[in-house]
Formats: sequence, structure tokens, C-alpha cells
Amino acid sequence: MAKRGLTVKQELFVQEYLEHGNASQAYRVAYPTSKKWKDSSVWRQAKYTIDLPNVLARVNSIKEAAARKIAKKYEVTQERLTKEYARIAFLDFSIFFDNQGQLIPIQEMSADAKASLAGLETVIVGGGDQVDYIKKIKTYDKLKALGDLAKHLGFFKEDNEQGKEKVVIYNNIELPQEMQNLIPLKR
Repeated sequence: MAKRGLTVKQELFVQEYLEHGNASQAYRVAYPTSKKWKDSSVWRQAKYTIDLPNVLARVNSIKEAAARKIAKKYEVTQERLTKEYARIAFLDFSIFFDNQGQLIPIQEMSADAKASLAGLETVIVGGGDQVDYIKKIKTYDKLKALGDLAKHLGFFKEDNEQGKEKVVIYNNIELPQEMQNLIPLKR
């Protein structure tokens, strides 16, 4: 018996879709007679099948369960995500250096420094008796982290009206808001 009101073929379609991420391929496995069909016909039927409310609910249910399992296994929590975003977003670059301006060895860096470090590269300059080592640190994108943290905390709304102004077009020219009241509109 299929789970949650799905037919056996629909359940097979769901499992194949989740394994490969390709609805047409999943449809061909679940409905073998479709192997003789044109690609466009298979695509249309696969799209129809994936959009069925019970099929879509099953796909989402399995995805959500898998996400919860992974989050639990790797201890991913809202608090931990927020902390990691904050480490990058509010990074003070001085944490990478000692009082003499020398780069702190990575094994001696703080947890915040290590978490915000995207890469460390050592470049050898010169040759022979005169060799210098230049160490380059790379961090994650601070502005992106700030934006992601703000979104994560709900500071930005999807339906954000800020920055939008009404535009009036007069003789095929867009007028700024401060000029719109100067032009008499024809009725």
C-alpha cells in the first residue's frame, strides 16, 4: 500500500524524484510505458504529477524530515546559525594579529577568528639567500553575512516597500516625485 494517499506509482515517482532531482526521469521509472513517449509529453506529465497536492506534500514531507535529521546530526540550531553569521558579520580584523602586527599562528587563533577565516595562503617571494614569506588571509564576505543575518533575524520583509516611489510618465519621460506636482495632468 502506498503512503499518505499516494498510489504505488506516485510513491515510486516521489522516491525517484528525491534521489535524482529530475521529474522526467522519475516519471519514466514510475510509469514505464512513458519511455516510448516524446520528451515533451513526459515533461508535461511529470510536471502535472509533481504539482499534485498529495505528491508535492509527500516530497516536502520527506525533504523536511531529512533536513531535521541532518540538523540534529550536525547540531544545527537557530542559535548556532545566528552565532556563525554574527562572527563573520561583526568581524574585527585585529583578531588575526598580535600586538606587534604579526599574524597569529592559526593554531593560536581564537574560535571567532578561525570561524571567520575562509582561507590562509603563504606566498614565497624572492629566491636564493633572500626568501620572504607573505601570509595572506581571506575572510568571508562581511556585507553578505550582514545581509543574511538581517534576513535570518527577520529585519527585512519580503514585501518591502522602502525605496519604491511612484513614477509618473509625462510625454514618455519618467518624472521624479518632486516634479510630479508641477505638471498638470490631463484628465
